[in-house]
Amino acid sequence: MCTRRIATTLVLLFVLPAAQATETFRFGVLPSIASYSVEDPLGPTEQRAGFSPAAVMLVDMGRDSRLMAQVAYDKFTTNGSTTNVNNEVTSLSVGVSYQMMLRVTRGWKPWLGVGAAYANESYSNRYTLTSGGFYCATCPYPDRTKDDFLVVLNASSEWQLNRDWDMGIHLQFEQPTGGDGLRVIRFGLYLVY
Repeated sequence: MCTRRIATTLVLLFVLPAAQATETFRFGVLPSIASYSVEDPLGPTEQRAGFSPAAVMLVDMGRDSRLMAQVAYDKFTTNGSTTNVNNEVTSLSVGVSYQMMLRVTRGWKPWLGVGAAYANESYSNRYTLTSGGFYCATCPYPDRTKDDFLVVLNASSEWQLNRDWDMGIHLQFEQPTGGDGLRVIRFGLYLVY
């Protein structure tokens, strides 16, 4: 609970002052295809891909810089085997990135960002299989919950659809700071108002 309060405080410390400094807020959605890799302390897991819905807020901080805040929800299952640990994973993450515009050409100006995120991760139904392919009754593993801070790297490219709406593509990498946890690569399309 204490880490949740710290994460909420950090997000508010970055977003609210920037929001008061400028009146340019844009809110929207960021559906993504994600590649998940779980570092389980009891053994290897298979890599999975899935759909990741997210809400996004962009706060302009000047001509060439902005904050990107995100709230993402992930839910997937890694399949167990004789060597891989089965996990039903649920994750809710909140993050903030500071992005700078890179002026490549007159028509293309991508955003590159670095930031931090907080994730609450739940791992349940953890087990391996016997050599015969059956559920290992003697080796079910206890469920675990993990709160983690993540390092976030991202890149975005954005186009104005009309006076009110913008659309963009977004690539993001999230690395847990702890030894085990959920590593995510996201690629998605966002729409903001």
